[in-house]
Amino acid sequence: VVGAGAAAGGSSMVQTALGEPPYSLPLLRLTLPDASMESHRKLGEAMGSHFAEGTRLRLQEWSELQEQWLPALKTSAGRGLYEGFLKVHTEAYPEYIEELKGLAIGAKVPFEWLFIAQLEEEFAGQLAGVASSDFSAGDEVSWKGGPSTPDHCSEYMFCSPTRCVDGHNEDNGVNSINRTFVLDAQLGGPETRFLAFVYMGELPSGAFGVNARGLGFSLNWVGPPPAAAPGLGRGFISRSFLDAKSLDEGLSQATRKGQAGGHNIQFFDFCSRSIHNVEVAQNRSVVKAIDSEPFFHANQYQTLVVPHEHFGNSSEHRLARARELPKPGTPEEILRILGDQHDRDYPIFHDELSHKRGEKSDWTLATVLFDLDAKSATILQGNPSAGHMRTRWDIAKLISEGTGCEQHPSPMFML
Repeated sequence: VVGAGAAAGGSSMVQTALGEPPYSLPLLRLTLPDASMESHRKLGEAMGSHFAEGTRLRLQEWSELQEQWLPALKTSAGRGLYEGFLKVHTEAYPEYIEELKGLAIGAKVPFEWLFIAQLEEEFAGQLAGVASSDFSAGDEVSWKGGPSTPDHCSEYMFCSPTRCVDGHNEDNGVNSINRTFVLDAQLGGPETRFLAFVYMGELPSGAFGVNARGLGFSLNWVGPPPAAAPGLGRGFISRSFLDAKSLDEGLSQATRKGQAGGHNIQFFDFCSRSIHNVEVAQNRSVVKAIDSEPFFHANQYQTLVVPHEHFGNSSEHRLARARELPKPGTPEEILRILGDQHDRDYPIFHDELSHKRGEKSDWTLATVLFDLDAKSATILQGNPSAGHMRTRWDIAKLISEGTGCEQHPSPMFML
C-alpha cells in the first residue's frame, strides 16, 4: 500500500544537516490479532521501542513540556488538573490510554511525559487559569507561562465535479524534525488497517492518516479559550478517527461533547468522494461541505465564531498571502501555494531556506496531497511547488483489501 521512499532512522539530531521535508520518514508495519486492550498496549510498545531514542530526544528538547508543564505537576493545582484529565480519558478512551502506557514502556520514558504531551493545548490552557489563583501557598514550584500559541499547519482544498483534492502542510517545532514516522497498523482483520503520519512519543495521529474504510483526515491547530474543567483532548479524539467505520462516525467523534479545547479537521471520504471541513470549540462545532470554491485554512476559525480565540502572527500572514494569490484550480496550483515563501517573516512553507532568510515561525515537516479521484495520498519531497514525490499511499488498494466501500447515509449537520 505504501509506495517507495520511506527512509530508515528517525532519531538523528536536528543540529546536523537538516535536509528537507519530510526529512527522515521511517515506516513501521504492525499486525495484531485483535483490538483487545493487550493489542493496543502492544501497539504502543512497538512504537516506543522502535523509536525510543527519537521519542526521548523529542520530549527532552520540548522546552514548554520540560520547563513549564511537567514542573507544574509538583504543585497541588497542577497535579489536580493532571488527575482530572487522566480520569476523563481513562473513562472515555481506555484503549488509547493503554497505547500510551505501552509507549512509555517501549521508549522507557515516564507515562506522565507522554500524557501531558498528548494534551499540550488543553492542559496548558487550564493551567494558566489556575496558576494565578489556585496554587497552594506551600507549593515550592511556581508555574510560568500561558496557553500555547503554536501556529501549526496550512490547508487548501476544493471538490468540484471534475477534481476533488486537498493539500496539507504539516508544521511543528524544530524538536520534531527527524522524529516522525509512518505507521501501517492493523488490529484485527484487514478492515481495521490504517496508515498514519505519527510524531514520536504521541498517539497516531496528531497530523494526518487514512483507514481501510476509506476515511482520511488532516488537522490544523486552532486556539479557543480554555475550558473551565478537564475534558477530552484533541489528540485522543483524532486517534479515534483511525478506528472510525464511516464518515458519520468520524464526525460524531470530532463533534462529541465534553471537549476541553478545539480543533480544525478535514475529513476525506474516499468512498463517497467528499471533503468536509470541521471546526470545533469545546461543545460547539460547524461542519462545512467543501465544493468547487477553493477553501484555505490556517490556524484561525473560518466558519465558527469563537470570541477570544488566540492565534499568532504566522496564521494572519499565511491567510493574507493566500488571499493575495490566485485561487487554485488544479492540484499543482495548490502545491505551488503551499510552497510559497514570498512573505519572508511568516511564509506558508517553512524550511531551512526560509529560516536562513530570517523567518520567525516553525518548520514544515511534510506536505501531503490527498487526491480523492485517484484514491491516493502523496507525501512530497522538499518544497511542494517542485512536485517531487517522496512516497504515495495507495488508498484504493487499502480499501479493496479491507471490506471495500460500503454505502453509508449522508452526514448530518453540514453548513
